[in-house]
Amino acid sequence: MASPTALWDWCRVTCARYRNVEIKNLTTSFRDGLAFCAFETAETKLGIPALLHPSDLVSTKVKKCCLPNLLNLHILS
Repeated sequence: MASPTALWDWCRVTCARYRNVEIKNLTTSFRDGLAFCAFETAETKLGIPALLHPSDLVSTKVKKCCLPNLLNLHILS
């Protein structure tokens, strides 16, 4: 299983080519939904289903919600 640091590194590298998407951490970097929009490509191009939608993060603790989704994307990509 990937550590949170490894997932952060992977997210940062994966999103680097997207304008206005900068992954500084696994909490606030996901609150505006831009990082998840970048991962939409995984679903449309690779068939990796999203486990949650940006709107799911509005009233939750982001880090706990994001980690399973990010781990799934990391493993399957």
